[in-house]
Amino acid sequence: MNKRLITVILVMMACFLLYSVSPVWAAETTASPQDKIIAECTAAIDANPNDYFSYLHRGQAYRKKNLFDEALADCNKAIEIKPDYAAAYFERGWINQVRKNWDSAIDNYTQTMKFDSGYYWAYNNRAVCYNQKEQYDLAISDAARAIELYPKRANSYFHLGYAYTQKHQYEDAISTYRGVIDNCSDSRDIEKAKDRIRALGGSV
Repeated sequence: MNKRLITVILVMMACFLLYSVSPVWAAETTASPQDKIIAECTAAIDANPNDYFSYLHRGQAYRKKNLFDEALADCNKAIEIKPDYAAAYFERGWINQVRKNWDSAIDNYTQTMKFDSGYYWAYNNRAVCYNQKEQYDLAISDAARAIELYPKRANSYFHLGYAYTQKHQYEDAISTYRGVIDNCSDSRDIEKAKDRIRALGGSV
């Protein structure tokens, strides 16, 4: 048997093996990380129906899959089990924010702060919601608090600068954007801040 024929036989055998296992392989590789989390959390909840962390974690996975009703149901269950669960209120706020239910988002972020006054993202995200509702003074207060809590994150500077700009407080906005340049390390954020400063007539 010559080498060419042996090669053909080996290739055919390899193809046969590949196609014979491909349905299993496809099933294993098409499951998203979120599907895996959902399955694991569901198993944990089946074992312990009061596992509030697994309800929250599964709710986060549902939210990332845009299954918002399922996500809210899990957050509600987590809060039912643990009424002071700041992270669950935050997640519920985020789901409402994604759905542009600004008032519900604000209420949930406020609950987050009630149980964890240092929850940076709750202040940051509530500022976003207040900006959307054109309640700029409240947005300024929340964004400024977020910067106090975490001065190296650019998000809050941009929310604060936006609110100042909408109130025509351009010098305050420019000063805020300079805070990105002084405190943040991501070059994209720094360039974005410089662009905002130039657009407001400032120099960099």
